[in-house]
Amino acid sequence: MKKLNNAWKGRYAQLIAELVRHGNIASRANLRKINYPSFGFSLASPEWQILEYIVERPDDSNMATISNYLGIVPSTMTKYTKTLMQLGLIEKYHTESNKKNIILKPSSLGLRFYEEKNAGTLPSMFDGIHTYLEDLSDNQLKAVCKAIHSLDDQITEVSNKNEIMKKLIRIHK
Repeated sequence: MKKLNNAWKGRYAQLIAELVRHGNIASRANLRKINYPSFGFSLASPEWQILEYIVERPDDSNMATISNYLGIVPSTMTKYTKTLMQLGLIEKYHTESNKKNIILKPSSLGLRFYEEKNAGTLPSMFDGIHTYLEDLSDNQLKAVCKAIHSLDDQITEVSNKNEIMKKLIRIHK
């Protein structure tokens, strides 16, 4: 069997492979809802991420900003937001001057849930990555973040181009 030429990956081949693996595992995990019996509900990872975002960034919590920051498609963001509201974890607001700019705020239940989840097993889930990254300088860590962000931008650009091409139907004379 002929071996394919992956020379373009160069010394980054292992990192690219790990990013691909991570993306696939994270996608699978995002589909599952985790049950929180003491609260009487289940949440998917993106729903938790939205709540986490609005608690941690209360001055920057409009839906468009959150959607962009988390990489969640606006229509899906709306769906997750509806679930979080139905569960009583968040509240929606708008300003007097702009009713289209939806601002999300955590409810008291949302804040309590956030506090309990952060005091539970969530921090220990990230111990492994902290161990591997602790030897990096702040500048090196920023470079890793920029590299991943750049990759995400490229993926988004290609994906958007493919979506546009799917919608175009050539008309023959």
